Amino acid sequence: MGENGSHTMWTDESEKSWYYENKLNLRAKGYCLEFGLGLGFASEIILSNPEVKQLKTLEMNLDVITVQDMVNPILDDRHAIVNASMEEYLDTTEDTFDFVFIDTYITTGNETLSWLEDIVPKIKSLLNPGGEVMAWLDFTSSEEEKKRFYNILNT
Repeated sequence: MGENGSHTMWTDESEKSWYYENKLNLRAKGYCLEFGLGLGFASEIILSNPEVKQLKTLEMNLDVITVQDMVNPILDDRHAIVNASMEEYLDTTEDTFDFVFIDTYITTGNETLSWLEDIVPKIKSLLNPGGEVMAWLDFTSSEEEKKRFYNILNT
């Protein structure tokens, strides 16, 4: 979020390509949870898999939800958007999921990686047996950042 409370929303073909190259559309199944809405492209890709029974997307910024609904409305009964922060939701939910996708940050620097180290264990506690956590990886990440990132997700 910008210093004046603004939020920049963008996407490009490289981001969409990343989703497909990493098989977001095939890995998502059953009951899914997504952190971060953006313009809704990841949500659409998750919902393109008929094995997805439900997708709950958490977005803490109401302006993001409003803009996404104006520019790219998702008309799928399996999709619910919840205006809540990740931390608030993790502290209160009793829901469990088969797949969780984290798409809430811009870059994969030390601050983000430290945050992921803290939050991923909480997210994994919501997984059903055989469930999976996946997170967006900034394509400009260094090899060291990528290694640490995958260690966090696979621990």
